[in-house]
Amino acid sequence: MTTVFLTTVGASTWTVPAGVTSAVIELIGGGGGGQDVAANGGAGGGAYAKLNALALTPGATLYCNVGAGGAAGTAGGDSWVNNTSNAVPGSSAVGALAKGGDVNYAANGTTYGANGGRSASCIGDLVYSGGYGGYAGGYSGGGGGAASKLGVGRNGGQGHATLAAGGGGGAAGGGSDGANATSSAAGAGGNNDNATDGGAPNTAGAGRNGFVGAGGGGSASTTAAGAGAAGREYFDGTLYKGAGGGGGADQGSGTPGGTGGLYGGGGGSRRGAAGGQGLIVITYTATGGGPTINTQPNAQTVTAPGTATFTVAATTSGGALSYQWQRNTVAISGATASSYTTPATSVTGGSANNGDSYRVLVTDTNGTTTSSAATLNVNAAAAGLTSSPLKNNAGTLHLSAAFEAFVLNATTGALVVRKTGLTSNGSTGIVTFTDAALTAATQYRVVWRRTDNGAQGIELLTAA
Repeated sequence: MTTVFLTTVGASTWTVPAGVTSAVIELIGGGGGGQDVAANGGAGGGAYAKLNALALTPGATLYCNVGAGGAAGTAGGDSWVNNTSNAVPGSSAVGALAKGGDVNYAANGTTYGANGGRSASCIGDLVYSGGYGGYAGGYSGGGGGAASKLGVGRNGGQGHATLAAGGGGGAAGGGSDGANATSSAAGAGGNNDNATDGGAPNTAGAGRNGFVGAGGGGSASTTAAGAGAAGREYFDGTLYKGAGGGGGADQGSGTPGGTGGLYGGGGGSRRGAAGGQGLIVITYTATGGGPTINTQPNAQTVTAPGTATFTVAATTSGGALSYQWQRNTVAISGATASSYTTPATSVTGGSANNGDSYRVLVTDTNGTTTSSAATLNVNAAAAGLTSSPLKNNAGTLHLSAAFEAFVLNATTGALVVRKTGLTSNGSTGIVTFTDAALTAATQYRVVWRRTDNGAQGIELLTAA
């Protein structure tokens, strides 16, 4: 299973990988930006939407849009995907939609600040609304948390006029609401789904791997309010990402409110704080991802400088097959057929081949399958001896004569090998032979014996 995060704000495309025919799509809309207006509620968090299985075609384009986090007084952008056109999808048959958080702090009377992204306007098999911003309460409310796969985003805390204090930011879905400010303290941020990490007043929410973002604490002083924590419930093998908490509301004397956490947290109010941008999470498993190899390459043994041929047989899962052979995992130029024959082999020098590993990558329209590796074993060619021109006592060459050779260790005199059935050259009288018992660059004492008349001679030779 593979997880992909799309985090670039705005329109983009994603190419469906080979072997992928469906994917789980999860979206978080952008969080709204807090208002820079006296006695206003916090901004709403982004909504969550999920498609359990969006039908896809390998190699096709999936059109995507990651909602922007709202600047001060600006709604968060919508996040969506569409597998047919570069437009907001009209149904779950072609895509999904998660709405961004709002900034209309007057929409909910004396109960809440701005709406979070509304589930009723989302598209997906599972949809949740973003958290409401906190009600102003005569002062300023904290931002709402983003919705998550665990549920609706949590609401920002209410401000308090007497202390001139801001409410805490709500955690993302699965966590808790931000605390209301009181006559003695600003509101703390809501905890995450681990019941921890909500920011104390003037403190950012803390992120924790595997959990949604907690809310930031509000402020009752000139110190800035705490930002919402980034969500971390998703993991792609390298990074954690997820639904962000809402930012705390500030005291209003020129200090900023807490920004909404990544991804989708709403910004705290009074001195407008930005909302967190949206997020797209794509999860898929590739199937039928390439050819089936029916016959693997086999190990080969040759004697230098002979060549070796490796062969593979495969069946396509779609489209024509192509091949790329590798030696020791490095591609061999021009080796693009179902079989490969090596150049002349060697056991010495920089081109030595003994122990080399050969494999082939077989590709079709659905992907690539790598064969098992086959080992090349290269034996050294047998060493040999070449006589001087053999002559009798009168100096006449032994031409086309039958000989046998007794090869002795030049130091100890021990017999190394006896070779029979040898014939001298008809023009030069020279006898040449090879034998596995001989070692190159080693001296031997050789007794030559003519088999028809018993004539013999002896000489010292070096094997080559």
